Amino acid sequence: MTRLRLTWSRLRSSYWLVPAVMAVLSVAAAVVSVALDNWYPLDSDSVFGRLVGGPEGARAVLTTIAGSMITVAGLVFSITMVALSQAASQFGPRLLVNYLRDPGNQIVLGTFIAAFLFSLVVLRSVRGEPGPEFVPHIAVTAALLLAVASLGVLIYFIHHAATSLRVEFVIAGVVRDLDAAIDRHCPVEEQGPGAGRGAHADVPVPPAGADAVVVFAPASGYIQVVDTAPLVAAARARQAQVWLRCRPGHFVVKGLALARITPSVAAKDELCEAVRNSVVIAGERTADQDLEFAITQLVEIALRALSPGINDPFTAIACIDHLSAALARIATRPPPASAFFDEDGVLRVRLDGTGFEGFLGTAFDQLRQVSRGNAAVSIRLLEALARIAEVGPAEVRPAVRAQAEMVHQGGLEALPEARDRAALSARMKGIG
Repeated sequence: MTRLRLTWSRLRSSYWLVPAVMAVLSVAAAVVSVALDNWYPLDSDSVFGRLVGGPEGARAVLTTIAGSMITVAGLVFSITMVALSQAASQFGPRLLVNYLRDPGNQIVLGTFIAAFLFSLVVLRSVRGEPGPEFVPHIAVTAALLLAVASLGVLIYFIHHAATSLRVEFVIAGVVRDLDAAIDRHCPVEEQGPGAGRGAHADVPVPPAGADAVVVFAPASGYIQVVDTAPLVAAARARQAQVWLRCRPGHFVVKGLALARITPSVAAKDELCEAVRNSVVIAGERTADQDLEFAITQLVEIALRALSPGINDPFTAIACIDHLSAALARIATRPPPASAFFDEDGVLRVRLDGTGFEGFLGTAFDQLRQVSRGNAAVSIRLLEALARIAEVGPAEVRPAVRAQAEMVHQGGLEALPEARDRAALSARMKGIG
């Protein structure tokens, strides 16, 4: 199931899936439309007949539609490439996947390709002299209606292409993905059988000298997902425990330790192979099981906004506000599961988990380091941390205060104006 979700996520992130499906459906619709014309032929005096005309008129209409649709499809593709190039330079290349999986862009391109293929398939069925004349009136009328709909889609695309490059639109999309990742990784309810939370996540890893067999990474790259369900079943069959020394989002090097299996007598070849098969390693990170990656997408927008070439503190402040809302949600929920048990309640798989302090550092460490000399951003960082401390439970407040103290100390050292330092200190007093 985990690998199926990963495959579906990759398909959603591809730019070709929806246009390809629409292209296949358009060809099927053209064949069905021509078949309807063969089953229920209409004469030239009918409404459809007067609208389409004879064979030459039908060919002219279909040729015009097909030529214009493929031209507009090329224009749409060119505009999309320009938008992707600008987004990559302004917001970061890791956000390109958000544009590629945008259903609006995919449907627009698919509509023009579908109209082109529909007209092309219908065109080859038109017959004139010499021989029996055949004009598919229903199919040609459908092609006209599809051309009119494509005009409306083009108007929508122009509006969508203009608004999709606005920073507010980009941030809103990233925030939606982050909220969905939080709901997926830190649900309010338990994650179901086999998932350990709370005290279970604190089960200690066996020491280096313990009776264990080391499984080495089969390739170098980022861990995208760990399919724990079959791994738990395989460990239970061997009465073993698997201790993964990594988690989704970590970078592993081929030949270095990936996991340890205890006891060593249970580490048969089948179990070692199950460990390697359960870990998907690729060249990029994804948010499927990596909540930190979803956070870093928002952090990257803020960091680029604070770069000397862009110098847009307002965008950075907006990102900090949304990060504070996300961290407040994480603080009030159980951490992602890192210990997994079999049906008998025996611990079988343990991941290198992370808690609230890790997510807090992912969200604010780099922003704190970059914004030491920026009074507005440093003040907003302290305000964001104050909101998290106010909403979160008592156990997260020491980590929040430690982060705030670093922001405060960095600002006092880097800000030249006494009033800015005083404002920073005033915000620091509001953090409990």
